[in-house]
Amino acid sequence: MPDYFSAAQRHLDDGDFLYQHERHPNAVQLWAYGGECTLKAIALKQRHFQVGPSGKPSNKFGQHLNETRNGASDLLSLYNAAQTGPNPLLGPNTAFVGWEVGVRYEDGSQLLPNVTQYEKDAKIFRNLLASAII
Repeated sequence: MPDYFSAAQRHLDDGDFLYQHERHPNAVQLWAYGGECTLKAIALKQRHFQVGPSGKPSNKFGQHLNETRNGASDLLSLYNAAQTGPNPLLGPNTAFVGWEVGVRYEDGSQLLPNVTQYEKDAKIFRNLLASAII
């Protein structure tokens, strides 16, 4: 069974490490995966999905952060819409705008203009993860 909490922490930490060593495109990739794992960790804890026999989420929560499939909302919008109650754990509406999972096959230069914003997004996800753990 996936351990989204641990994966989120690992990706966010490794993104920070790469950022400090000026490996910005790879830092952004890991931060975005960390954000995705953060959303899935919280949504699983809140029982918005189950993990199927394949180890993947049983519903639309199986998509990537800024991915839309079959007319469904992207993962961040789906997650935020599921948050209710007096203290919802909301993700940033503009998280990793311009990032797509497919950029891992490119040189990463398209991520550089937004790297400062992506660093801020990663910090928001780290705080969201910490809030969920508490």
